[in-house]
Amino acid sequence: MITCRYCLHYDRTILDCGHPLLSDRVHVSDPDLFTQCPYHASTLAGAAPLSTRSRLIRLGVIASLLIFAASLFAVFFHIVPWMPEPTLLMSVTATEQVAEGDTALVRFIVWNVSDQPVKQVLLALNRTYLSKFILQSMDPKPAVLVPTAGARFYYYGPLQPGQDLRIEISLLARRPGTHRLKAQLYSEHGLQRREEAITTILP
Repeated sequence: MITCRYCLHYDRTILDCGHPLLSDRVHVSDPDLFTQCPYHASTLAGAAPLSTRSRLIRLGVIASLLIFAASLFAVFFHIVPWMPEPTLLMSVTATEQVAEGDTALVRFIVWNVSDQPVKQVLLALNRTYLSKFILQSMDPKPAVLVPTAGARFYYYGPLQPGQDLRIEISLLARRPGTHRLKAQLYSEHGLQRREEAITTILP
């Protein structure tokens, strides 16, 4: 079985993939979520080597994921415009002022305003803001967390028509100053919403 659960690189204690070729550890809360991975090293005895066809299929899947990730990166840094008719709406509220060492809260509400289910909800938050805090909790936890140089991408599951997703993040303030949160919301149809909030950390 080609899943994280049966991979030598998957750390079950902290639910992370620690393959040496990855630039950063990738958090995978569901060890059975991914069934295709070019880095998979089976822990099962007698695992058969991959056929040429299987390798080609894997390469195709990975290439598609890389293209999608590159598109998200380009949109996040305003390299290309990408704003189709939205199927998702989002509101963001954040603690406006907090003392250093105290807790700030950031809350998101995501609505599916279309008449069709959304297969995937992806929330991207800028690391410039997050670096000024220590993450205490995130409820609900994402299925997958993918860190990049400029943002952290939080993957959630499907959202049915009329359904909403409420996310609360608890952050420990550690660097005084005024910090701007930039949040971007994606679905499989592309960028849906951009929202911002400002938190001032008092010394």
